[in-house]
Amino acid sequence: MTAAQFDDPFTCIHWIARLHGLAVCVVTLELLGAHRIFSRSGPQSWEIVSQCLPGIKASGLYPLFFSYPAFCGWLAARSAAGAVLFFTPSDPRFAIPSLAVILLVHTLYDIRSLGFVGSVTLQMLGVITGALLLRAFAWDSDLATRAVVIFIGVNAALAYFFSALWKLQDKYWRSGEQIFNVYNNGSLGRASLARFFHERPGLTRVLTWSTIGVELIFPLVLIVGSPACYVFIGWSYCFHVFNWAALGLRGFTLTFAATWPAMIYVSRLFHEWIFR
Repeated sequence: MTAAQFDDPFTCIHWIARLHGLAVCVVTLELLGAHRIFSRSGPQSWEIVSQCLPGIKASGLYPLFFSYPAFCGWLAARSAAGAVLFFTPSDPRFAIPSLAVILLVHTLYDIRSLGFVGSVTLQMLGVITGALLLRAFAWDSDLATRAVVIFIGVNAALAYFFSALWKLQDKYWRSGEQIFNVYNNGSLGRASLARFFHERPGLTRVLTWSTIGVELIFPLVLIVGSPACYVFIGWSYCFHVFNWAALGLRGFTLTFAATWPAMIYVSRLFHEWIFR
């Protein structure tokens, strides 16, 4: 895409939807790869969750939506819907039903998680899906399309800001130890990177506070215009790709990649409004 193409909300929403479909597909395939967590003996089994939601099992919704095989089937349907959205992001005949399935399964997962969908990836997926689906009521409307792109762009920029505020409340982030702790994690971390950061505490503190600092000022991407906005997008790209390479966070990277066209569009638009 050229810089001028980011001024067209329909081009932006096309790429947002396409990248969002890819992110949904990847994130859901990762959940399916760990499907045993939803089984009877798993940590997210319905036998455990239903103790907090007894009404659902009694209502008859359990076998259709929340039993182990049914829930895995719904996850497979969401993965397929993400793939369809990736290939047909601008065709309402396919995009709208795909978004509806994605949002339904996201809601089911939210219920099954008792509302504690702690992953920022899943939260952003829900925001983008809901916004894209609302546009279905005015698919060809320039105003609705602009509003959806702006909504997604603003939410993505603020997500970095609130992430920084959360880090500032954590003593391990403030002390500069958290980057080491992340890579020293048994399930996601890498021993080689953990050793690297452990042996270089000064560098670790610099990286920690530079991450927090950039996230705190990240909402400026919404007004700086181009080409300055590409500095923020470039940092976001490096941050997420590094997390992909180091921690295997593919869904995290692709989910925020879907917001980059929106942030560029908003930056160019708001800059023109404010400084023209």
